[in-house]
Amino acid sequence: MDIVFSFVLIVAGMAILFHLLAYLLSRWATGPFAFGLPAAEPGASGEREEKEKPLTARLVVGERESALHLPDGRTVRIPYGDYRALGEAGRYLLPGAVLVVAGMNLDEAARTAGHLLEVMGAKVVWEGE
Repeated sequence: MDIVFSFVLIVAGMAILFHLLAYLLSRWATGPFAFGLPAAEPGASGEREEKEKPLTARLVVGERESALHLPDGRTVRIPYGDYRALGEAGRYLLPGAVLVVAGMNLDEAARTAGHLLEVMGAKVVWEGE
């Protein structure tokens, strides 16, 4: 029993050390002076302008279902017409995105769901407020 337990502890310790080493290596490789070269600045390629413009999605809430219009032109049907639609819409949003919500009853549950999305990194804008 002691041999098996020791083996498990050794393997777990090695796994932890491996993950720590992989994390540190990835942080070093993406650092400002990775491999002795200075970090590349976004230039005329337009990366800087694209990063500054937040992605905007629109959630139109109906009585029984909602529609989420994504920035890439897709529309996703959401089977909820209340605060649960915000949670479902959050599955499709990237951090830093802006979600414009139209047609939702702004009760306490909806405001709490909106605040949770903001904690997760998306900005919620209530239309008509």
